[in-house]
Amino acid sequence: MGQRPRRTSFRLPAAPHVPGRTPDPREDALWSEVPQSDRFDWACDLFEAGLFWEAHEVWEERWSTLPEGSAAARHQQGLLLVAAALHKHALGEGAGAEQLLGQARRVLQQLTTRRGQVVAGLDVPGLLGGAEVALRGGDPPVLGDVRPLRVEGPALAVAGPDAAAPPAWPLWVEEWVLPYLREPALWPVLLALLGHVVVVIAPLCLAVARTGSGWALLGLLMLAAGSAWLCRWELSVRGRPGSVAATVGLTWLVSLVSAWGADRLGVL
Repeated sequence: MGQRPRRTSFRLPAAPHVPGRTPDPREDALWSEVPQSDRFDWACDLFEAGLFWEAHEVWEERWSTLPEGSAAARHQQGLLLVAAALHKHALGEGAGAEQLLGQARRVLQQLTTRRGQVVAGLDVPGLLGGAEVALRGGDPPVLGDVRPLRVEGPALAVAGPDAAAPPAWPLWVEEWVLPYLREPALWPVLLALLGHVVVVIAPLCLAVARTGSGWALLGLLMLAAGSAWLCRWELSVRGRPGSVAATVGLTWLVSLVSAWGADRLGVL
């Protein structure tokens, strides 16, 4: 694949940096010779040259200075996460590359929901699709005419998400729930976890039906409230029910059927 014309005249590292194996390029004078006004474009040159770790480091410098949760920060974070994913792929760490690309996708989707598919010259679907191709052994994506997204007004200069930005999943849901729904390799683990939940719900249903236990009823109500909260949050994030609501509904259906069957058979 031919390389795009350079955006800057500043030098590039001689070879990609591999942590623990090659010298850290930040110790070279070239790292400090690029002024701040040109560092975004220099990072684009690094990315286009296949120097993904270096591009990530330069972009991360800028990201750390942007208001947390702002559109400009999301734009920059999405770019550096894609660079990190491609670096992991180059090291042969496929699982890490997939995880980082998934994070990039979630960050950039928050941006495109509000601002469209092309933001500050960045074709988000094109970049993510190109990165997926690269992780399957294809050529790396090209950035196009991407430029830094500027912080727009005082509303974006405060910590926290944009006032008009769509809600996002809480971090614990992103880290502990969604991977089990998105990764087929984890579905057996998900089934085992759901089986344990069924084992909790079914006896509680039987206790309420047979003895009218207030504690069992309270436990069921707490579990139902948690389930409703997950479904409501998915509706607010995606605009429609999805895999979370389907999993929650299936869990309750299996639990109720299991409780009914256990009662008929006298198992519990």
